[in-house]
Amino acid sequence: MSVPDTKSIINTVWHGVVISAFTVGYSMLGERLLKYDVGDPSKNTMAIVKLVIPVTLAVITKDWLVAQKIIPDDPIKMQ
Repeated sequence: MSVPDTKSIINTVWHGVVISAFTVGYSMLGERLLKYDVGDPSKNTMAIVKLVIPVTLAVITKDWLVAQKIIPDDPIKMQ
């Protein structure tokens, strides 16, 4: 098993941060504007299902922003 290089670690962290930030943002918007409360996924099984919507929106937003070249797909280009 090979050890990941610095570029792949940074790119993985980049993708995680972007998706997490958009997921939190959509969760907050849904709660404030639509009264859509995700709840606590660690205690409620239905909250896990409800979490799918903000995560899906986050992935769609990230993919769209990458396609529009507003954010980079990878901050450090792989060779």
